[in-house]
Amino acid sequence: MKIDWLIEYPLGFKGRSLLIEDDGDVCYAYIATQEGFIAHVWLYNRTEAPVEWPWLAKNFNPDVPQKNPVNFVSTSAFQLPISEEEFHIESSISANSVNGVVKVFLRKRLIAFLNEDVGVGQSLLASKAGPLATPLLPQF
Repeated sequence: MKIDWLIEYPLGFKGRSLLIEDDGDVCYAYIATQEGFIAHVWLYNRTEAPVEWPWLAKNFNPDVPQKNPVNFVSTSAFQLPISEEEFHIESSISANSVNGVVKVFLRKRLIAFLNEDVGVGQSLLASKAGPLATPLLPQF
């Protein structure tokens, strides 16, 4: 089965949307406006994680979403989605600001948290903080 999803969820505040993009290699979620992305988070790699940062490779393409390197990926068991319908989100305005926050769920399990005030979101599968994701904090 070929995976190539771009799911859009209108957020209901300030013309924002949440996009989930799975290109069959890697998956990200983005809080987006008409002008571009406000926040992003790596959700998972579908294929083997690289050993080094992808942007250090000779064939690096900045227009392609990058896989999170092996040192930043949790080794916990995780079942990848097979359908767009397995995702759902919850969005609200942050208690500490006027900006939006979004929780991303996969099969009713929280897998990511994005906050407009923080450019890089939290991911269940991130083992340590990096430029693509930070670990999901326990209070979520």
